Amino acid sequence: KSLAVLVETKVDLLFNNNKTTEEHYDFVENDEGIKLAKEIGAFGFFKTSAEYNLNIQKMFEYVCVNSLKYKIPK
Repeated sequence: KSLAVLVETKVDLLFNNNKTTEEHYDFVENDEGIKLAKEIGAFGFFKTSAEYNLNIQKMFEYVCVNSLKYKIPK
């Protein structure tokens, strides 16, 4: 495994009712994100929104706790 976490940002755009017809966003389903995280060797997947403070603290806490399990190669 790597010292990486896969993070989908700006998920608040899913709830934005004011987007124009020209805007298009591709969001990742949870299962798809978890699968991709495993494929790239990441040790987690999070959907976040800084605007709504969604999963920001949870993600950082997860990274801090789990990063202690890995040794950084020299």
